[in-house]
Amino acid sequence: MALTLDGLPTDILIRVFEELDVYDIRRCSLTGRVFHETIPDNLILQYRLELAIAGLEDRSTDCGLSVAERLAQVKAMEEGWANLSFRQKFKVTFPGPGPTWNLYGGVLVRECASDMASGLSFIQLPYAVRGTPVHMWQIDIQVNILYYAINPAQDLAVLIGWPVTHDEQRHTVGIHLRTMSTGAHHPCASDPVLACVLDLDDPQDHFVIELMGDFLALLHYSPEDSLGDVLFIWDWKTGQLLIKLRLWPPA
Repeated sequence: MALTLDGLPTDILIRVFEELDVYDIRRCSLTGRVFHETIPDNLILQYRLELAIAGLEDRSTDCGLSVAERLAQVKAMEEGWANLSFRQKFKVTFPGPGPTWNLYGGVLVRECASDMASGLSFIQLPYAVRGTPVHMWQIDIQVNILYYAINPAQDLAVLIGWPVTHDEQRHTVGIHLRTMSTGAHHPCASDPVLACVLDLDDPQDHFVIELMGDFLALLHYSPEDSLGDVLFIWDWKTGQLLIKLRLWPPA
């Protein structure tokens, strides 16, 4: 009789599941009784699934906690958000007036500018589950920042610098890939500055940046309705432009 996948020993099944991404693990858990019972019983697989559900990444190499302890912390965090049960209260003193603060993954950030260049100021909010204290720091970027976004899970700051080059109808802006921690070029980026060509007379400040894993998406809103909006998607680690799509307005 032929051996089916769900007939494999549990330890071999677990080894197979460990090679899958979280989306395929989730699909497998819905395909049959054996898989449905095997996956929830494995702490490593459950930890990976809970991280994905919470939108988190585990970048620790040796945090001193077991998988079971880390899983319990993720579940406690999700329960806290679901019930709005706060484990602690604290006060943060914001340094001086300035632009609006934005919140990304537990990190407050805002632009700080001088006559010569721009930078970013950060406040890492305390995180009781991870034992993270309040931390404040600033990075200096030798470019004029037009727009920015950050991803604390990847220590990534994406900054649109303006301008790089331009002619009568086309502008090229630089998309700088830096580390949040030091402002240096991000070590995972093969090209630290991505070139974004805009076929417009005046780009102005009409950008939206989204970061998801290796993908960087930039939506440029046209100041002229007749020109439409433009969507760019890069693999920011390789520097490859994957998509450039003009989104024409409805007639």
